[in-house]
Amino acid sequence: MKRRFRKFLTSALAVMMAVSVFAPAGAFADTAANAAVADGTYSIPVKLMHAYQNQESMGNNSLRQVGKLEVTEGKGKLTLSFKPMEFANLSGYLMEFNRITSFTPGTGGSPDLSEHWEKAEPEVLSFFDVVDRYNAENSEDPRCAGKKYMKTAVMDIDLPEAADETTHTWIQVYVPVMGELAQGEQAARLQLDFSKLEKWEEPSVELNQTSASLTEGQSLQLKAAVSGSGDGEVVWSSSSDSVASVSGSGLVNAKKAGTAVITAEANNAQAICELTVKAKNMPVTAPKAPTGIKAAGAGYNKVKISWGKVSGASGYSVYQYNSSSQKYTLIANTTASSYTKSGLNCGAFYRFRVAAYKVSSGKKVYGAYSRVVSAKPILPAPKSVKAKAGKKSARVSWAKTAGASGYKVYRSTKKKGKYKAVKTIKNGRTVKFTNKKLKKGRKYFYKVKAYRNVGKKKVYSSFTGKAAAVKVR
Repeated sequence: MKRRFRKFLTSALAVMMAVSVFAPAGAFADTAANAAVADGTYSIPVKLMHAYQNQESMGNNSLRQVGKLEVTEGKGKLTLSFKPMEFANLSGYLMEFNRITSFTPGTGGSPDLSEHWEKAEPEVLSFFDVVDRYNAENSEDPRCAGKKYMKTAVMDIDLPEAADETTHTWIQVYVPVMGELAQGEQAARLQLDFSKLEKWEEPSVELNQTSASLTEGQSLQLKAAVSGSGDGEVVWSSSSDSVASVSGSGLVNAKKAGTAVITAEANNAQAICELTVKAKNMPVTAPKAPTGIKAAGAGYNKVKISWGKVSGASGYSVYQYNSSSQKYTLIANTTASSYTKSGLNCGAFYRFRVAAYKVSSGKKVYGAYSRVVSAKPILPAPKSVKAKAGKKSARVSWAKTAGASGYKVYRSTKKKGKYKAVKTIKNGRTVKFTNKKLKKGRKYFYKVKAYRNVGKKKVYSSFTGKAAAVKVR
């Protein structure tokens, strides 16, 4: 009987000693009596320690190392921030982070999570916008399926009796990616170093660029300036890794055409860079040479050049031969399939050719030239020629011809006979003539040509299309 009692007493003392070594500071103290930390908002170093060994827990990689402590009337609330963690070539997020309020002691006095224990869940303030194979709706992990990973959370925390203490609080964590190693759920100690409390300063992040444009395959080094309270660690992310990825140091790599938002986050503050990725310039196939090209006089000082449309062409360049330089000179760019060149000399021949082009990255890529065509400006024939009979006379009139320097009137006694000039009018504004001393009762036919003075020569139009007939009284 005495032997059993001594064995029980020895076991009880061992548990009490383990609990006294590893139990969180303040766990057995009257919180209301704690006055070592004045009311206020502070930054405080935090770590997630192994449950019973003096080393960091594997889950510490998911915890930002500075927390925000708010003290009001001797009671503390601690805001913690989490981040993606890398472990054994695996990456993942923390799903559960609960304060253990009562438990059955296990190894080294730490909570035995296989036995009965109770928890106080934190108030989650924000979540990661991430869906992976662990928290997808069809996940095989019932603790994660359809849920979001916590990003920031606030929990009640016991304050120390002395301002320079380091305290430990029992925590239960669940990191699904660590379940790959059968260590998804663990008990750990949240370590708070009250000797390094500092007044809280609101964090901020600024980037060296807030917008950028890259071409596929290019890279950009972003830099983040972090200020305020926190551990200062910057976590980079891209809204579209298929468009542009970003490394842990802020190096952006453009992958394909599109848009993406690059985010730099530190201490729960963030800044963004709006990125546009353009397609890499691919070799552009030059358009074909225009076909069906024609040139014709379009007035006394104009020539119209026309051609067939070229598939895929952005536009066309028109060239005119320069007899002085003996070269073709660009005279126009157009998106139409014709162009009228003005300011030419009536009756003189001009030569033209056309090339189609495509616009790629602001530059023109030309195809081959068309064949050369030539034409001369022509003076239009007078229109609306009329003849009115008079007494042994005929009054002939016509419409004014643009560009005409004068007119020549022709007469015949037969509609299809030979026409002879009967009058030259030397004023382009005069559009009538009375032919006298005609034979009574005879029928006469009249045609008119316009002419333009070019140097010392006269350049004539063709005859009017239809002769004007009149029978003299």
